[in-house]
Amino acid sequence: MHPALKGAFAGLAFLTLQWLSFAAASAGLAAQLLVYRVAEPGVEPYISRILVTREYLRMDQGQGDDGFILLDRLQKVIYSVSSADKMILQINPAVKVRILPEGMKLEAKISQGRELPELPASKTEYWRFFVNDELCRSAVVAPDLMQQARRAYGEYLDLLALQHLTTLQAIPPEMQDPCDQAIHIFEPLAVIDKGLPLREWGEQGWRQELIDYRERFEAPDDSFKLPEEYHRTRLGELQGGS
Repeated sequence: MHPALKGAFAGLAFLTLQWLSFAAASAGLAAQLLVYRVAEPGVEPYISRILVTREYLRMDQGQGDDGFILLDRLQKVIYSVSSADKMILQINPAVKVRILPEGMKLEAKISQGRELPELPASKTEYWRFFVNDELCRSAVVAPDLMQQARRAYGEYLDLLALQHLTTLQAIPPEMQDPCDQAIHIFEPLAVIDKGLPLREWGEQGWRQELIDYRERFEAPDDSFKLPEEYHRTRLGELQGGS
């Protein structure tokens, strides 16, 4: 295993037992499970848990009642559920087309000569992504791992990118970053099209690493339901009001 990835999988056995205990206590719907550890500059590392079925993707922090993100894969709508505010924010972008801006170039290069983790279900690859010839993002991916979860994750990133595009004009030119725009708006599937990210990192200090995954995970029955008593609003209405 590549030295940089040893930390990512060192706690896998412990987390496996932890998630098994959670599943046993709340057996219900069959889903696929991804668990990432995410680190950002100035923020304590946190867990991002992703549950996937044919109809839905749910993203949360795995424990507690801090709210969650729900993607309706059939309707192509994202719901952001805030437990603190008892509110559901509905996001369904009006923009449907993206065109890479003139002068912006994204290039993906596969790297060789590097020891990579061995997985029983997939080969692994190391990719680097350059925007305007500058290194923007790096990732170790598994092309054949967790295909349904990978597709759903890509659907979520794609819809989120369309929403980001609607607000791009409001960002002053001096605050716009070609790397950020390429990865999060114009080419949001650049990494995940290569495979499920096992470890992914940016040049500004952001990184995430896969610490657990399951082809079958028993999720609580209400995992993919929106709280009926919460107030609902569309993102466009909220932006108009502000």
